Amino acid sequence: MKVISDSSPFGSPTRTRVLLTLVWLGDSYARELARLLDTRLSAIQKALRGLERDRLIAGRMAGRTRLYRFDPRYFAHRDLVRYVTRLAEAESALRDRVTSLRRRPRRSGKPLVAELKRARARRAHRAAPARRRVARRRATS
Repeated sequence: MKVISDSSPFGSPTRTRVLLTLVWLGDSYARELARLLDTRLSAIQKALRGLERDRLIAGRMAGRTRLYRFDPRYFAHRDLVRYVTRLAEAESALRDRVTSLRRRPRRSGKPLVAELKRARARRAHRAAPARRRVARRRATS
């Protein structure tokens, strides 16, 4: 079941999707939200302005970047977060995109996942003949 296509409880599908994403990320910035939601940056900025104007979210500056999160001073903050969390349960595709997002830099010199998988496959391939020999010995015993 897809909640967003059926309803827009916060005025527009973009505003709803922004709130759903903020539930998982905690705080984020406009360009990151646009990339995750595959939406134009201007549409995300407009949704963020409206949500901030309605005091559902709060923005703060971190250097030159404006970060947004749920406004903890909103009178129904706990209820709002709980409601949006419930809506977010139905959005598995969006949740997968958000959880796969890398939020911090990679340690220098750390191998990529693809390299690790190739190395594991090579080790498994080299170990396969030994496993077959052991299996044959057990079968003949």
